[in-house]
Amino acid sequence: MTLTRTLNRLGGVKGKRTPAQVAADAKRTGRPPLPAKERRNYVANVRITEAERREFERQARVHGLTLSEVLMLPWRKEGRRP
Repeated sequence: MTLTRTLNRLGGVKGKRTPAQVAADAKRTGRPPLPAKERRNYVANVRITEAERREFERQARVHGLTLSEVLMLPWRKEGRRP
């Protein structure tokens, strides 16, 4: 079944979709894939104290980074990749 037919059935829409509906559907296609060099394929859970979390988040805000990027800085500065 095509996407249009599925959406028509779910939304109770009769007939063809309007150009505005088609454009809205195109915007809901999801997040685009990352380039191969930027992909991550493993999630590591790290337990830290509340104070450590606040400090890491503060550092991330100050430097305009994500929390993950702050936690990875020691490896990336040395040119290593875990």
